[in-house]
Amino acid sequence: NNQFPFEKQSGPGAACDFLRKDCAVDGKTACVQLWDHKNRFEPPDLSFFRGADACVLVFDMTDEKSFAALSTWHEEVLAKVRPSNPDAFPFMVFGNKSDAEQEHKVPSEAAEMWCESRGNCQYLETSAATAANVEVGFLQLVQKVLDTAS
Repeated sequence: NNQFPFEKQSGPGAACDFLRKDCAVDGKTACVQLWDHKNRFEPPDLSFFRGADACVLVFDMTDEKSFAALSTWHEEVLAKVRPSNPDAFPFMVFGNKSDAEQEHKVPSEAAEMWCESRGNCQYLETSAATAANVEVGFLQLVQKVLDTAS
């Protein structure tokens, strides 16, 4: 039920999935490359971050530990990307499993406050299962990167 399909570029057994999709925003086309790191307990090496223009951090709204790990991942990305202006580096945070409301352990307000405290970080509740807000989130982030580049 994926309404925002990415073209998968990596094979089984890889440390991460590499996906790509061309997105059109305001008459401009941007190639979105998504590197989905599979080992959530061990940070990826530096090559994983090389050339990144933005970052999507995803946590599971039904798992407090995954939300608590956002700070570590945020710091890790900034340390490895080393953007010229870390305060302006675009982040999007997806609170995944928005469709599992009865199981939520992380309140929306907590995620919104976390993003506000980081400055250049947007928050959106998504569902990978239903594709809710996934396309919206990626397009918002692409727009932010294009606005920053111009």
